[in-house]
Amino acid sequence: MDAPENDLCRAGQSPPGHPLLKSWNPPTQHSFTKAQLRTLISICDAFSPSLSPPAECEEKQEIASFYTCSASDMGVPEDIAGLLHVLLKPQLLMAIRVFLWLLSTRIGTLILGGRASLTTQFPFFQSFAYLSTDKQEDILRGWSLSTLGAFRAVYKLFKMITMWAVYTKIENGGFNRNWKAIGYCGADPQVIRSRKCSSNDGVRSNPLQDMVIATQAAGDKLEKVLSRAGVKVLNDDIPLKKLASGNRNRNNSAAGGDLGISCDVVVVGSGCGGGVIASVLAKAGYQVVILEKGKYFRTEDLTTLEGPSQMAMFEKLGSLATDDGGVNLVAGATVGGGTAINWSACFETPSHVLQEWKQISGLELFTSTRYKLAMKKIWHRLNVQPNIARENLQNSVLRAGCEKLSAEVGTLARNAPVDHDCGWCTYGCPSGQKGSTTSTWLKDAAESKNAVLLSECEAQRILFSKNHSGRKHYKARGVMAVVGSSKKRIFIEAQSVVVASGSLMTPPLLLNSGLRNPNIGKGLHLHPVVFMWGYFPEESGFPGTCYEGAIMTSYSPIYKKNGSFPVALLEVPSTHPGSFASFQPWTSAADFKERMRRFSRTVTLCAVTRDTSNGQVSVEADGKPKIDYTLNAVDEETILEGIEKGLRVLIAAGATEIGTHQQDGERFCVKGANSRDIEAYIKRVRSRGVKKNKIIIGSGHHMGSCKMGSDPRRSAVDGEGETWEVEGLYVSDGSVLPSAIGVNPMVTIQSVAYCIAHSVLQSLDSQYKSSTAKL
Repeated sequence: MDAPENDLCRAGQSPPGHPLLKSWNPPTQHSFTKAQLRTLISICDAFSPSLSPPAECEEKQEIASFYTCSASDMGVPEDIAGLLHVLLKPQLLMAIRVFLWLLSTRIGTLILGGRASLTTQFPFFQSFAYLSTDKQEDILRGWSLSTLGAFRAVYKLFKMITMWAVYTKIENGGFNRNWKAIGYCGADPQVIRSRKCSSNDGVRSNPLQDMVIATQAAGDKLEKVLSRAGVKVLNDDIPLKKLASGNRNRNNSAAGGDLGISCDVVVVGSGCGGGVIASVLAKAGYQVVILEKGKYFRTEDLTTLEGPSQMAMFEKLGSLATDDGGVNLVAGATVGGGTAINWSACFETPSHVLQEWKQISGLELFTSTRYKLAMKKIWHRLNVQPNIARENLQNSVLRAGCEKLSAEVGTLARNAPVDHDCGWCTYGCPSGQKGSTTSTWLKDAAESKNAVLLSECEAQRILFSKNHSGRKHYKARGVMAVVGSSKKRIFIEAQSVVVASGSLMTPPLLLNSGLRNPNIGKGLHLHPVVFMWGYFPEESGFPGTCYEGAIMTSYSPIYKKNGSFPVALLEVPSTHPGSFASFQPWTSAADFKERMRRFSRTVTLCAVTRDTSNGQVSVEADGKPKIDYTLNAVDEETILEGIEKGLRVLIAAGATEIGTHQQDGERFCVKGANSRDIEAYIKRVRSRGVKKNKIIIGSGHHMGSCKMGSDPRRSAVDGEGETWEVEGLYVSDGSVLPSAIGVNPMVTIQSVAYCIAHSVLQSLDSQYKSSTAKL
């Protein structure tokens, strides 16, 4: 299928100096030997080799080129070699090095490849790189379906990173040679058209222009830049340095000189929780410093190109996962956090969940008028509205399938205008119309003139000292942070510290700072997400492509038998080639190329589970986060019910072929199948299950790792969001939620943050009045 008009994409390509294209450049340094690199190249080419095009496509140049192009033709293996050194933990990288070395030998390939590595000619077995393509494919399939988890994990790693790189790599001209053949246009044509037609006066809407300080770019001038922004810069005497030096933490080394500043409140994180906190306190007149380890991108900086955007705006370049690789985790790492990359879905907190949280936490907050008013405030500030101008291909299929099955289907409220018809908002919102914190709460903070945001500045430790006159043993004094790659230290003195780094990053910061409450990091919930797909040819009656139009506009709740409340939601994901290719099952190179040719007309549905499983976020010896999570039997059954419902919806809507992301990769042809065939297929899907690394599971909702509660024996923070150990240290993000919410959590997290913000405000007001009275 031909792609939509590409001239706009080409004409609007970003200049070489564009910040997101700079972020694409993968690291080139690696420690692989020539033999290991040769093996890596052969693995990448086994997944995506040069093939002879189908006879009917030989005269179509773009499709013929698509088939004959291999991963190595694009330089993908070299990119992956550098990426692996950035993405993998040292011990895992060492294991991969050993794995590649073994495959570079004949005996090692025999051990790892088994019978599939044997040949009929002397010497009867070869190293992986010298095997035929058929033999290499047999070995890869064997790993994907192996009973040994290590083989499945290695297969998943190489398959996902190879396919992601093949379909996201930006080559000369700001384009990818595969896109036209799969029906993909690249960057959002609407954005490129608007920029091409706009004036060249260089003036753009930038609501955070006077608030954001790019610390890395400021370099040696950072002190002067901070002073000009109204930040109180301390002289040589920085009291917090004594607190830092008195602790044996591994992050105490200084580089490039230290800098001290002072404020009323320091907020770590700029997403759902951090944005709300900063706005409330800055508008109340307090001086707020916001720390964000990610970069700040103005609307005109956003290319909407998948690969560069993920590498620049997502946590760990978009490859974050649980420690065993069982769940792929999506988290924002840019100014705006998750709100900058989410899909605009807005739900009020379900009433039955609030009742449950009251019982779990022992707190009246969740069923209080205070919380209800906070939700109304959030709903209003995010400009949430329930209407849509039109539904895209994927949402139209979901709605039509549900209606034909007489299944409940609803319209999603969004923090975006009715006509906001953008399928690229997961890579930032170039129009600025999505209600992320950058265009709402942080904008409010900027307008107050009482806040500054330090981008590319990562909090390393919360600093606190003994509290001789307060309510708790310790009192928060500030934060020690480091600037980008320079590692220059900044000490921020503050009366209160608010940690809003998200459920995956807040626990490591607290633990590395010396907090010892045993509930920190415990009780992690992830809303596990699984996917199912259906192919809808042009004649199916649904117009458009899978990636165009508003991302999420419809949903359908999933209930247990005789259940009163939903246990999962059927929704649609944002779909672009890299994520599509990395998640789609691979059974052979030819089969995968055919799947990709159908990309633009393949509808993907996802089942989002309200999990009862519990995970944990802890820290490694080097202080890095370690995320453990295992599905329990109840959640596995819920996931299977979600898959089954999704498949039935796709069938009812008219898909000609359907499938799941289970690794066996079965493609079921609906056309011509009778009801007995369909039921047999669904039975096979359920029998395969969702065991570790036998199906791709994702998660974009992370909750509960620093639970709020009334008892320090069962929670990490109290009902005001303050830690049990340290006075003046608050947590305000999804980690404080008592359990999984079961719906997209943005509104809930911001509502809780709004309540916590006023708790912090009340504490600051009390401190201010007390100090004034003493004067």
